[in-house]
Amino acid sequence: MIREKYGVLNLFQFLVLFVFVLLAIMLMLIGSQVYNNTIETMDNNATLRTAAGYLTNREREFGSRAFVDGDMLLFTLYIEGDQYLYRIYEHEGYLMESLLPLSYEFERGDGEMITTIDIFHPVARAGGIEIRFSYEGNEIVKWIRGGDDEKL
Repeated sequence: MIREKYGVLNLFQFLVLFVFVLLAIMLMLIGSQVYNNTIETMDNNATLRTAAGYLTNREREFGSRAFVDGDMLLFTLYIEGDQYLYRIYEHEGYLMESLLPLSYEFERGDGEMITTIDIFHPVARAGGIEIRFSYEGNEIVKWIRGGDDEKL
């Protein structure tokens, strides 16, 4: 009778322990998935914040000398009497910047990579420039001052 009693208790204890371990493993798997999703979202948001901060700094540096040409945001600069174009554009999944003399024949890919990005779309509006950029399904719309009709 004692042997049966302990056998039943051991089986019951084993089942409780098994259920506890199973639930603990499931909780760890769910927690790791939540952690991975949080990290991925933070990385995507950091990419967009980098692009937005970059544009804000360029606007502060160059003022309202911005205009749109196609899918590029351009700023005109004068350095030692020569006119330069500072271009910001998307190329092959990267936000790019390029500072070249006006006389230089520009080709896409010229310049430096700033950050990864899916879409960079500047649009001239009355009083400024609206810029939409997105990465991995997240989107930010930024407004900067610009020269409405300024062209070269």
